[in-house]
Amino acid sequence: MNPPSSNNPALFGYPAGLVKGVLWLLTINVCWLVSGFLVGRFLPVKTYGEFQFFCAVLMTLGIFTLPGGKTAVVQSVARGYDGSLVEYVRVRIRHSLAGSGVLLAMTGWYFVRGGHEYAFCFALLAVAFPFYFSFNSFGYYLIGKQRFSQLSISQNLLTFSLAIVQVVVAMTWPHFGAMMAALMVVGVGGNYLFYRRARREIAADGPRDPHMMAYAKQMTLTVVVGMVAGQIDRLALFWLLGQEPVAAYAIAVMIPEQLASLSDTFSSVALPFFSRQADRAMLGKLQRRLVWPAALGVVAVGVGIALMPWVLHLLFAGKYDHAAGLAQLALVGVATLVPQKMFQTYLESQRAVSALRRLQVVTSAIKVGALLVLVPWLGLWGAVASLLCMRVVALGYAWWLARRH
Repeated sequence: MNPPSSNNPALFGYPAGLVKGVLWLLTINVCWLVSGFLVGRFLPVKTYGEFQFFCAVLMTLGIFTLPGGKTAVVQSVARGYDGSLVEYVRVRIRHSLAGSGVLLAMTGWYFVRGGHEYAFCFALLAVAFPFYFSFNSFGYYLIGKQRFSQLSISQNLLTFSLAIVQVVVAMTWPHFGAMMAALMVVGVGGNYLFYRRARREIAADGPRDPHMMAYAKQMTLTVVVGMVAGQIDRLALFWLLGQEPVAAYAIAVMIPEQLASLSDTFSSVALPFFSRQADRAMLGKLQRRLVWPAALGVVAVGVGIALMPWVLHLLFAGKYDHAAGLAQLALVGVATLVPQKMFQTYLESQRAVSALRRLQVVTSAIKVGALLVLVPWLGLWGAVASLLCMRVVALGYAWWLARRH
């Protein structure tokens, strides 16, 4: 990364664009957290557990949407290949049809078993699936352009719209199918409007990166294992324990997961910078500069653990007090997030596909293995412990891979 100068101003010792980007994207995480509290506070526990189950299914089937294209599109747009967004969206819609097929099969399975409301929800997801993820790709274009303020405003509007619609429909028309229908209409419609806005900026003959799709497919093979592992805890708990334990688990990991997403903010902002200049000297410089933020993160985690029971009681009116201990354990792993994401972003900027794939496979295997062993023995505590194991292993292994590369 170029040293600060009059043409490359710095804030707090970091490039100004990096700091401003982090601050803008921080608002996305804050809005997600606030909307999560809003939904968890007003939805019945059973309904909230069902919602978490369907979200887990949807995110797991995201493996059929060529998800590795995120990094490829960001890097291509950062290098001037704006037309890559249009190409990626078209290809992503075609790939998503396989996910729709799986959702239709689940529709038939629940219909035959008499779960007509769940069958309706899966049919609805099957129709919306090819478009929900594909149109959401507009965010990758904005990241590549480093227009973080525009990305934050659009994502925050979508987040609050979805949360408000979810609560209003659930409270006025207490049918889970109606709530899911409203969410899909607002989600797909909102993503399409923002995609069209980005699309209008790209000329019909806008340049496309000839290597982007090949890299997107390579990265997809890398991230799919992590995507499945990221949702398997909710799926397993739903089928093993039922809706209400899933709701308690979701509340317990809500704040830690949003902090994990906050670490993704670092990746989103830093990747365009890393893509232009990524070398070992820069990695060492950033590693040294993250010492104090990492130390402050440990202190913040300690404060969060102490306050967590009071926070949950205040936010959810005592409805999820029993999840406080689970949340405290989940917070322990947050201290590893920022340094782990820094090493991973360095590997992404180097297009170190094989190293990234090994990182995903190893950390996912740790989480799934711990989940299968600990959940039958410890229940919800085992699910949170498996998440903590994954965080610790991810930090150590990412550091080792970055140092070797």
